[in-house]
Amino acid sequence: MTSGNGRGGQDGKEERMPLFMDVHRIEGGVDADDTVKAHAADLRIQGKYGVRYLRYWVSKEAGRVFCLVEAPDANAATTVHREARGLVADEIWRVEEGSFLLPGGRRRRAPIALHPISCPHAGAGARVRLRAGRLGGRE
Repeated sequence: MTSGNGRGGQDGKEERMPLFMDVHRIEGGVDADDTVKAHAADLRIQGKYGVRYLRYWVSKEAGRVFCLVEAPDANAATTVHREARGLVADEIWRVEEGSFLLPGGRRRRAPIALHPISCPHAGAGARVRLRAGRLGGRE
């Protein structure tokens, strides 16, 4: 499965743009209007850095925002956030999207595999959590 903006490789196959998931911790909860505005700010400048912010998810009560982004590297994704709104994520993870076949040949997206990375722009309190176990299974 390739991302929408893959680049052509030397052998003619499309190369995948790396995917990243970042996590923002917002003290006091998340405001939906602020999140929409922040995402729009990212979209306005993302092309300058070869980045595509694809989707985001919000947990209002927990004060978390999760952003899915295609980017050449974690630093490019972080630069867009910093320039667009002056804030960066608390964590950023390289992720891979997968799929599996259901009975009858239908495809379903598999859980995302997380690969911890270091990002020099993440906050000082950023932590990386490693979990053993198979994707979609119990820990």
